[in-house]
Amino acid sequence: MNLTIYPLNWFSSLLTTTVTAAVLIISQPVLVIANTPREIADIAKPITVRIDSQSGSGSGFIVAKNKDAYIVLTNSHVVKGNVAYTISTFDGKKYPVTAGISFQVKKDDPDLAILQFNSTNQYPVATLGNSDLVNIGDPIYIYGYPAIGGRRGNNREAEFSPGYITSIRQNEPQGYNLRFNALTWGGMSGSPVLNGNARVIGVHGQGDLGLAEGYLPDSSGRFSRVPLVLPTGFNSAIPINNFVDIISKSGLNLSDLNIDNNSATKTNQLNLSNPQTAEEFFVRGLIHAEKGDTWDAIADYTRALRINPNYTLAYYHRGIARYQMGYMTDAIADYNQIIRLDSKDARAYYNRGIVRFKLEDKRKAIRDFQISAELFQKQGDDSKYQNLMDTIQKLQR
Repeated sequence: MNLTIYPLNWFSSLLTTTVTAAVLIISQPVLVIANTPREIADIAKPITVRIDSQSGSGSGFIVAKNKDAYIVLTNSHVVKGNVAYTISTFDGKKYPVTAGISFQVKKDDPDLAILQFNSTNQYPVATLGNSDLVNIGDPIYIYGYPAIGGRRGNNREAEFSPGYITSIRQNEPQGYNLRFNALTWGGMSGSPVLNGNARVIGVHGQGDLGLAEGYLPDSSGRFSRVPLVLPTGFNSAIPINNFVDIISKSGLNLSDLNIDNNSATKTNQLNLSNPQTAEEFFVRGLIHAEKGDTWDAIADYTRALRINPNYTLAYYHRGIARYQMGYMTDAIADYNQIIRLDSKDARAYYNRGIVRFKLEDKRKAIRDFQISAELFQKQGDDSKYQNLMDTIQKLQR
């Protein structure tokens, strides 16, 4: 059947006829504190689902259940079309979406939606944390189904990506108040953002927009903008409390959710006021970068690299910061260091190519893009490979 994502005033009546089974009290689980990324990934895996349709794809996670009815939270933009949607669980099972609601009635309303599927199989429900207790610098983890490695739609496989909270904003459009730095890709919208205790504290939905734009000639010789983007790794999520605050509009109750209100991260706390380790300096650098304090960010990345000269991520972000400040030669030096550490790092060649393009060194930029494209192809990332080959073709005109 085709799914209609009903506005709020429609869904209340739909709920009473088709989703009532999902709105009963769910008993609270025994709280288990996760201590390692592996434990967090093990908890995230069975609660996270893949969402597919002919018009697009995304991720989501189970937030409530009763008997055979399951409720999944995702982004509204994942399920915009009036088409058939399928939910795939971690065990490879596929289920049709039978009902849904978008909370985004107006443009700036929270970019959230819930979906229902039915299954006699048993799947765990996410434990939601208290996003008001999140602090800048907290470690976080994203689990979702990206469109990478040449995999699209229902061929996508799960990815677990660590990162850090870099800023907490107020009143951002569509609820995107949590900013974090981590690797994310298309297809991961709707993914849970978990804290160090494996509590869901946000819903990922806005990816990295990058820094750069380029102008390349089209087939007629006229110059037009092309997506020559230098990725920064900064993303945005909607705090989970936004969902908790509006849940009554869907017909669900707070008692239908597993909520741990005492879920501040109790492990892996970083000392950002007086950094001592490479990781602490690096994270403080990310926070400076998020605020626009680029010089302070460069200083902290440099301190991190003095402690750990092989800290690849610090080279990446110092290269980005140097690029922003116009220190192109220094940015190239940082990407040279990454390539020295790992000659198969496709992103390092790509970033170096962007810098060389900005320096109008077209020959070397093309060479870097060629190497990057070849590496992406070997890694199975056909989309990045094809995009780079198109860019190279335009550069060679």
